[in-house]
Amino acid sequence: MARRSTFAAAAAAALLLCAAGCKPSSLTPLGIGTRGPDAAGTGVNGIWEGTTSSGGSVSFQVGDDRVTVFAIRDSTGGCSRSLDSATDADIVDGAFSLEMTVTQGQAVVTGRFTSPDTCAGSYSYQGLPTEGSCPTSGSVSFTAGKTP
Repeated sequence: MARRSTFAAAAAAALLLCAAGCKPSSLTPLGIGTRGPDAAGTGVNGIWEGTTSSGGSVSFQVGDDRVTVFAIRDSTGGCSRSLDSATDADIVDGAFSLEMTVTQGQAVVTGRFTSPDTCAGSYSYQGLPTEGSCPTSGSVSFTAGKTP
């Protein structure tokens, strides 16, 4: 009988230690059964869309902890300009940075994920070709949200 009590106590202790090491997201409702661990980067993976401080739009795609496509539709100075990049910018500590080379100029984009569904950042550009009334250099901020 004492051996059975010792075994039961050891089994209960092992279950408690195992449960304490599990993160809550790996447990199913009511703690019954388990599901696989969340895949790396799934918190921000997906399609993101938002607006710029100049009234333009921004969209990008995230997969496997990388920004893979980035597009800006800017309306700074009353003009309309599009900047697109197929890229592989790593997300490190919740932030990314990428460079876009456009004809003679360059645009640099930085962003930080402030929550699983919010990203804030900016892009600065210089030496871009003049298109109508479009400025050739400047800086614009953006906010984006993850699309459902």
